Amino acid sequence: MPILCYIVFNRADYTYYEGTFIRRFWQAMQGHPSPNDMHFYVSRIWNCFFKSPGERQFIPDVLPIPLPYYFFLLPGLVLAVVKRRYEIAMLATIPVVGGFVAGAEERRVGLLPMPFWIILMGFAFAGLLRLRLPPGFKIIILGVAGSALACGFVPSIQYIYGKTKSPFSVYHFSQAEVAASRFLKNIVAGREPTNPRLERDELKRHEGPDAPYDTLICPNMAYSILHLFLHDYGDQKILSFCGGSPICVMAQQEIWRLNKTAIANYVPRGRDLKLIWQIEDPLKTDKIIKMYEPLQQLAKEQTISYSFVSGNALGGESKFCVLDIPSQNITEFQERVRNLPDSLEPTAKPTPPPTPLPTSGEWTPCASEMQQCNFSGTKQVRFGANGIYNYGTFTGGVLCANSIFGDPISGVVKHCDYADIIEATPTPPRRLRQRSR
Repeated sequence: MPILCYIVFNRADYTYYEGTFIRRFWQAMQGHPSPNDMHFYVSRIWNCFFKSPGERQFIPDVLPIPLPYYFFLLPGLVLAVVKRRYEIAMLATIPVVGGFVAGAEERRVGLLPMPFWIILMGFAFAGLLRLRLPPGFKIIILGVAGSALACGFVPSIQYIYGKTKSPFSVYHFSQAEVAASRFLKNIVAGREPTNPRLERDELKRHEGPDAPYDTLICPNMAYSILHLFLHDYGDQKILSFCGGSPICVMAQQEIWRLNKTAIANYVPRGRDLKLIWQIEDPLKTDKIIKMYEPLQQLAKEQTISYSFVSGNALGGESKFCVLDIPSQNITEFQERVRNLPDSLEPTAKPTPPPTPLPTSGEWTPCASEMQQCNFSGTKQVRFGANGIYNYGTFTGGVLCANSIFGDPISGVVKHCDYADIIEATPTPPRRLRQRSR
């Protein structure tokens, strides 16, 4: 009842996701042309259940149910309806209908009804055992049923066994994320970092004294799992170094902004501070870590690593860059970080805008912002709006953009004008004057 009440009073929010699929499906039923026609929906649901590899989110490389099992599943569905076990029949079919309406875009449709498919197969087995047939016929039928069962069961066991040899081959098992979470939890707890392994009650806080330092972490992929492992240690604060999100889904500039914010907001408690970045994507992390090089006298940098599944592309070794700041240096370190550039991009030394050359006074509009201003010869060009401009001298045209002129007035759409230059005689470089002699 509470769920039904929630749906009634929050219908728009609750149906926002599903409503998109329903509208598209309704349009297809009304004769929407290809590609969003009924053929699209039929082919997608067919591929979801009968094509391997197929577009399935959890197990794309194996069918949701082995083909021989359909000889038990379909008769079991009929028997469940005959025996008026409508709830089992509905729970086994509603996810399939939902997947069909969604165009199999919600690819977990094969997982939700699986327990009820097994129950339906049980109806079929029970029906076979209750058949009143001569013993010879019954043995033959049970033998065929056992063969069909084995044809699906044996490949399933082989598939599962193959996955156990390489657990990283199933992405959604999140083995790499679990390993990183175990490793980082030990660091947060003040324990010696070692290769991660399964421990008793590993989601609970370790017994013993707290670490003599505080920790801020930027993980590469671990997200919800790392939050779970660090919950008892204050996961929100520890992972605020990257805003609670993993590096892999963030832009480099955003990571740097969140790094600066977390360091500025950190409240010293008379303990050392440990900053950690997981180095899985050096293109993102190297530039950020290099920003701290001017502060080397205040902190000590080291690299630590662990090995989980050696030789596996998704496991292997994972590295972390650690910056240790002694407690007596934290305040100065924070102040120095505040003064570091907000942008990761190198900033040229500011120079005063060039003094406009004398012009004819007649400005000709040539382009709006982000458009090309075209002209012939050498012209004085101004870029701005509302009487505020930056100037430059160009030949043959120029792009009307902040990247060329700088931003003379932010928050408004700017434009370019050009004018003829009066007595614009460029002074030749010294090297050219020497040659003229």
